[in-house]
Amino acid sequence: MTELKDELSKKWDTKEPVVSLTEDGEPLHAITLHLPNFEIQIKETDFYARKLANILESPRIKKEMGEQLIAMYEHKTGIIFKKTTSWYVTNYRIFCLNEEEAKLTQVPLKYVDVVVSNAHSFSERTGAIAGGMMPGFMYAGMGFTQGQSTSRRVGDINVLLSGQIVILIPDVLDPTGLKQLLYQIKKQIHDE
Repeated sequence: MTELKDELSKKWDTKEPVVSLTEDGEPLHAITLHLPNFEIQIKETDFYARKLANILESPRIKKEMGEQLIAMYEHKTGIIFKKTTSWYVTNYRIFCLNEEEAKLTQVPLKYVDVVVSNAHSFSERTGAIAGGMMPGFMYAGMGFTQGQSTSRRVGDINVLLSGQIVILIPDVLDPTGLKQLLYQIKKQIHDE
């Protein structure tokens, strides 16, 4: 876990100098987010930058800072030694914890776009059939059938930062609903 913490301190640096001011005269700090294939620089107020840095310092959900879990998805691989990849969606960030690669990828919700791909419907049908026949009669008998069918929508959630896919969450039930929920959270909490 210490390796992961060291890696996290390299990924999120809030000790950048003041680069500009808001309309109210509040200083904006340049924050550099280091991701696997690129890095991005964002500008934030000191209060929000410090809060985000505290939230992003570990994969633990920080309830004491107002972070709430919205959704969690898991995928297990391996037969004997199972490795889990977990995706967490909170009101401040989206992150993926990959045990197999010992890798944590996280991005602030405020700066991401969410795109649904590979969306499709599938149906599950359950039912029962019962019947009977009288001995010696080929056509005589009775029958009974009962069934139930449910249809569900499944798709992949692509989390984009600066036009690049940073996190992919596969096989999400109702991906469009999750996308709309994230949009509403960004709009209400982060004033977008």
